[in-house]
Amino acid sequence: MWLVLCDPHDHAALWAGSQLRSMGLMPVQFVAPQELLLASRLEYCAEVSTKAYAYAQLQGDRVIDTRSVHGTINRAVRLNCPQVGVAATQDRSYVQAEMDAIMLAWLAALSARAINPATASAWSGVQLSAFAWAQHAQAAGFTTLPYRCGHAGLEHPPALNCQLSTHLVFAEETYPALPSTLASAAIQLAKRVRVPLLGITLGWHTPNFGPKDARHANFIDANTLPDLRVGGTAFIAALAASLMAATPSRGRT
Repeated sequence: MWLVLCDPHDHAALWAGSQLRSMGLMPVQFVAPQELLLASRLEYCAEVSTKAYAYAQLQGDRVIDTRSVHGTINRAVRLNCPQVGVAATQDRSYVQAEMDAIMLAWLAALSARAINPATASAWSGVQLSAFAWAQHAQAAGFTTLPYRCGHAGLEHPPALNCQLSTHLVFAEETYPALPSTLASAAIQLAKRVRVPLLGITLGWHTPNFGPKDARHANFIDANTLPDLRVGGTAFIAALAASLMAATPSRGRT
């Protein structure tokens, strides 16, 4: 079994899952984070000398056992837990913290096979401020626009008079492909933040950018929930190969 863990309205994830099905990954199941929060049974099991695993009993008799999951596209977004609303006022922060903890533990049971695994800051990938992304981007080799911090707080640089392009960074490749210098910086950025699948937006100051125009590109933004459709069929092929690589040759479920 392969999972696509996403919001029901995440059209990019739904597209990617359907493309994987067409390439022969079966079965692919779509699961919403809301379903996990409302599961009639949600377990995380960890024992000495045994790999941790998780289990969920969903509506409609659907069962997710992470031991049967070969790979996951994890696009879960942290949600307010509905259990908080029925808790006593003085207990609500405690209930939210406990539910958040069990969700992080449950998602962590997918981490060895998940794109992108849960972290302490997010249910998938990482959550960073625009300024933190710019710092990581500079360290990775990108040129960024100037950020200013004054009485009004952090001022984001306007991306004016430039052409924007969005690219996926996955498995040490970029989709659509970037010039080598920018591709190296993009790959290094993904490694720095430990996000296997990253989206980046660049601003180009030339009307028809290409390999010779790499010096004219500025890093604008990064996103751990990018629009996967920008990668096209080449990205889907790479994604399928990555998910299939860890799949046991026998006993697929």
